[in-house]
Amino acid sequence: MAAESSPLSRAMQQILPVNPIQGRDTGRPLAERMALYNCPGMSICLMEGGEIVDAAGYGVTEAGGPPVEADTVFAGASI
Repeated sequence: MAAESSPLSRAMQQILPVNPIQGRDTGRPLAERMALYNCPGMSICLMEGGEIVDAAGYGVTEAGGPPVEADTVFAGASI
């Protein structure tokens, strides 16, 4: 997992809803957002200038499964 002080870790603490409502919706920590959507795990990277500057895995591959790493392969993705 990314270091707690990394840019990626800081960004993960303020994920906004898909359609935020001004004054009502605020950023949510990644763990809270994953629980909301029943997502056991995910990997994500932060890119600058076309280069990966940080990457991390969060959670597990499935309930009771191994931890997700930055390079864990998933069947589907969203970019």
